[in-house]
Amino acid sequence: MSVNPSSFTKQPYEEFAIEVKFNSRLAEEEVLSQKTVVALNGASEDVTPDIILGSEISSENKSVIIGVKGGENDKNYKIVTKVQTNLSIPGNSYAKHEADIIMVVKEL
Repeated sequence: MSVNPSSFTKQPYEEFAIEVKFNSRLAEEEVLSQKTVVALNGASEDVTPDIILGSEISSENKSVIIGVKGGENDKNYKIVTKVQTNLSIPGNSYAKHEADIIMVVKEL
């Protein structure tokens, strides 16, 4: 499943991968160098171990692949994906981008 800051629905039992694409935000020569992925519940509490199976950078697609799992029926979770690139910017820093995705858990 590909998401480009948006939302998606899953059932509590399901486990699958989503792809958060940053390619439209990046220059042609720019690549992702670091990433962090955090899942938050409706109270903004960190529930990453309950929702995220793992994550990896896809250099070819300039994206982050995230394995998702679990969640409680009728609950929403915000998956926050932050990346840093190899593009140097003024102030001795590197370009950083963030994408927030809403995961809606609904038993059908």
